[in-house]
Amino acid sequence: MKQRSFRRKFGRSLALVAICTAGMSVANAQQPTASVVIDPTHQTGGVIPQRYMGIAIEWSLIERYMNPNAQPAFVNLLRNWDSGFVRVGGGSQDSVPYSADAPNTDKVITNADFGLLRSTLDILNSKPHFDAAPPWGVVIGARMTPTGTTPAGMKAFVQGVATMFAGAENSVAGISLGNEPDQDGYGTTVSANNYKWLADFATYSDPAVSGPWPIMVPNTSTDIVSWQTLADTTRPSRWFWDWPQILDTVAPTVKARAGVFGPWVGDHFYAFARNGTANPPGQWRFATIPLLLGKDHMDALDYLVYKHAGMAAQRALPYRLDETNTSARQGTPGVSDVAASAIYALDMMFHLACPQPPDLPGANAECTVGGVGMNLQNAARNGNANPEQGNAYYNVIYFDSSDAMGPPVPAPEYYGALFFAHFAQGTSSLRRVQVAGQDAASISAWRVEAGANERRLFLINKSTSSLTTSVANVAPGSLMSRMTPFDPTGAGLVLDAASLKIDGRQVRADGTWPGFAPTTVSPAGGVMNVTLGPGEAVVIRSGIPTDVSSRIRIKLAMLGAGDPRPQYVAISNVSGTAIDGPLYLVADGLSPGATLANASGVVSNVAPAGVPYITVLGANQTLGAGVSTLTQLRWSTSDPTISYSPRVLSGPGAP
Repeated sequence: MKQRSFRRKFGRSLALVAICTAGMSVANAQQPTASVVIDPTHQTGGVIPQRYMGIAIEWSLIERYMNPNAQPAFVNLLRNWDSGFVRVGGGSQDSVPYSADAPNTDKVITNADFGLLRSTLDILNSKPHFDAAPPWGVVIGARMTPTGTTPAGMKAFVQGVATMFAGAENSVAGISLGNEPDQDGYGTTVSANNYKWLADFATYSDPAVSGPWPIMVPNTSTDIVSWQTLADTTRPSRWFWDWPQILDTVAPTVKARAGVFGPWVGDHFYAFARNGTANPPGQWRFATIPLLLGKDHMDALDYLVYKHAGMAAQRALPYRLDETNTSARQGTPGVSDVAASAIYALDMMFHLACPQPPDLPGANAECTVGGVGMNLQNAARNGNANPEQGNAYYNVIYFDSSDAMGPPVPAPEYYGALFFAHFAQGTSSLRRVQVAGQDAASISAWRVEAGANERRLFLINKSTSSLTTSVANVAPGSLMSRMTPFDPTGAGLVLDAASLKIDGRQVRADGTWPGFAPTTVSPAGGVMNVTLGPGEAVVIRSGIPTDVSSRIRIKLAMLGAGDPRPQYVAISNVSGTAIDGPLYLVADGLSPGATLANASGVVSNVAPAGVPYITVLGANQTLGAGVSTLTQLRWSTSDPTISYSPRVLSGPGAP
């Protein structure tokens, strides 16, 4: 795809050249140096819920993403993730003033901004819902600081929300009270300033001030330090160890005020910061590609999530990373805006759902503790204002910084999010998978279950070299999709490439996704070798098709004339989520004397067996939510009528 001129330019150091060329020997890559096994049985494990995905944007970017020129592509880019949350706020919610009727500029929040948010959510939520809540919700960031905030100001703000979201109140997931209070003047601990934050929470969470909306707190930041430093309770680590007191105070209100999306509490996390240095004392904050892909900073995330999600669960509250990305202070050029960021984001989302506490190895094997989602942060190049200066390096979706404010386009990190959103979001039985062999530490492996019969294995290359792993128990007819770096310049960049592809495809210019195109694999003996280049990840979908009839509406037309006799069948996805191909229409209980002349085969693996089926969609096709497809059956029969019960199967393997 065409790359915008505002994307980063940086010199290729010798280290980056090494990253681009390391491990490219085909002969070496073909020899497995790791091994992994797909367990075909059902396992208990964690849940990756719908709406796990999310995007966080600053108030100054509303027009950049949601003006009439930009909104269609922005909506399409979010729809590719299926469902999630749009969080608006961040640092700008505590610095950009609100004025209902002021001229609508980047420097002020107005009702026009609420209107753009409303219209964006209306379009996102126009597709079928999969539960009682809309597919997408918005978290609206409001100011709450120790100075400069008044109850009257909050009342005016939420009145603007009420005015512009009248009739669409269920799209509002909640009002976020303040942003990173531990960095915004409240003090280094929650007890500072005579517990002022707790007092302000009591004031501003009062329905007389903030209205009937759900409340989102505490939005605390996490110090960018090692997990060992976080674990040291004698060392101040912002409000990390104040969470029990915070939750005890806010939990009753947060749960009582919950809306259709339910309650949660949230943190912010960044692995690095742009103001880090290559030498102490800022070395831990300094981002490089190898460090981004390494274990140490992911351990810090695991420690945070395991502790805080566990504290939240003790109070019957879900936990979410309300703001996260690769590197604080708008990201690190050459790290946050390249293919490596997609690999980091993909693996990070699994770790959030199933943290592996570094101080308690094996403690969370069944993923009983974890987060329910995250929001990838987007900002302007130099902070909360002046978007005309360009995109933050860590943005997951690039806005048009020119005066035209045209369609936004996907950043490299977007592809990691898309890969996770499509293949992991909405699945269950999440577990970390053990990898054996000399390169085991370089591969992050996860498994989930999608329906009763499908197992999905994710393999993520976290190294700067190519490597090969053997995979056992791969069922016949399994499907494999691959995410790989793509260098639009043709210079051969890999981890530092400016884009990626999935199954050889990229997002279209209008923001729509052309669909996945997995390869079908049926390895002899169920064992295959998978080679992963730097920055590559694969998902192997293995098993047998699953009955999805409960998500389908079928309309059968009358039999036509002739021999064989044609019959058109309309198959509609009435669920709120897409159904991946292959898609099969099965004719159960077929009346005697009737034969499906254009049958693709006979069901042998999914009971009841011995009945004919026809392939409706191939492996590279998807039946989107609310979408219908038409297929034709051709019947050979001497009777004027036939009878059968239609059943729809979907997924890898033979029916």
